[in-house]
Amino acid sequence: MKNLNHSSRRAFLRHSAIIGAGLITSACGQRRPIAPAVQPTIVISADVLASMAPTATVVTTPTLQPTSATLNLPYAPSPGPLNLEIIGGMNELIAKAKAEGSLNIVGMPRELFGYNEIIDLFVAKYDLEIREILPNASSSEVVELMQATALQPSEQLPDVVDLTHFHALYARDRGLFQPYQVQKWFEIPDRMKDANGLWYCGYYGVIVILVNRDFVRVAPTSWAMLNNADFMGLLAMPGDPRTSHQALHVVYAATLERTGNLSNINDGVQYFAQLRNGGVLVDRIGTKSLFLLGEAAIVPMWSHLAMQIIGETAGAPVVEMILPDASVVGLNALAINAYARHPFAARLWQEHMFSDEVQLILSRVHAIPARFEEMQRTNILDEEQVSRYPDVSKLPFVTVPNQSELTQSRQVILEAWQRIFEVE
Repeated sequence: MKNLNHSSRRAFLRHSAIIGAGLITSACGQRRPIAPAVQPTIVISADVLASMAPTATVVTTPTLQPTSATLNLPYAPSPGPLNLEIIGGMNELIAKAKAEGSLNIVGMPRELFGYNEIIDLFVAKYDLEIREILPNASSSEVVELMQATALQPSEQLPDVVDLTHFHALYARDRGLFQPYQVQKWFEIPDRMKDANGLWYCGYYGVIVILVNRDFVRVAPTSWAMLNNADFMGLLAMPGDPRTSHQALHVVYAATLERTGNLSNINDGVQYFAQLRNGGVLVDRIGTKSLFLLGEAAIVPMWSHLAMQIIGETAGAPVVEMILPDASVVGLNALAINAYARHPFAARLWQEHMFSDEVQLILSRVHAIPARFEEMQRTNILDEEQVSRYPDVSKLPFVTVPNQSELTQSRQVILEAWQRIFEVE
């Protein structure tokens, strides 16, 4: 969910754009991805790695695909303890983390999702140094960095990562994660975690329809309802689904309503073409300013962005957020690098991310914390906090796309959107 932030970025690690067929390997013991029959030779110089200073920013063209080749990575160290009980408890984990002395995090910008507060709280609580590496890196770039530093270890080697669901699955299948199950493991919904503990959702968003009621008489409550002359010239996409993770999930949601699954994503693409040809969908991106002006008075988007706009407008204009019955989850997956140099500090960070304090920070910045359902049940989240979210009765049932859907649909959209929206 880092896709609308266009911070200044610097290009790095441009290698072959080949996505090999990765194999899921054992969660325990040493793991080494199986190389393809023809193994690419990629040399990453010390100069390139040295240029990636901790405070550097990254410039990149948005991409939905990891960009590196499948590499013949070295054997990863044996994974550390699977859970806190094996470690010997929280005090023992803290002691072992302090003995390591520091933690490398990557792709966690302070201006997003409360990471400024989350990072500072960790340092204050545990007196550990955090090295913030390439905070604005995309998920593709984070995976690139993980593979590069596995091949040629450097001070830039990440200990923990925060990735989109798709990139987490890609990295997992290449043996880049080691398993760990946090104390709150059973409060994370099964559909939002790897069964072996290789990754797990820390927070997520769902696709909602945001409506400026000053310009829309009746708010659409479903995707089908948008195909109506009453909404002529009012609907805008939040981006191009070929390059925008958010817009891609909007197409997922519409497809889900129309077909009941995500196996025929082309149906969703065709529906948006129908809306454009009928004059409902406008040929511009639904930015916040256009939304407030009424020039794009209906914009599907992530729930956290919608909640932010509602909070900022404070009723002027009147803004309504609708969670349609057909929606999809966009989750952010947290994981520990298989090659982590600070594996106990990494485990302490994961425990930190799932603590009540941090999950409440995520709630305050409008993300849906992974432990939302249990926090609501036990009143850790109060009624006022819960009321700000889209229809919470639906949240446990919003669809999480599976691996084959995430992988196959991307290529279909790349081809279909290009054909329909640029050729016609």
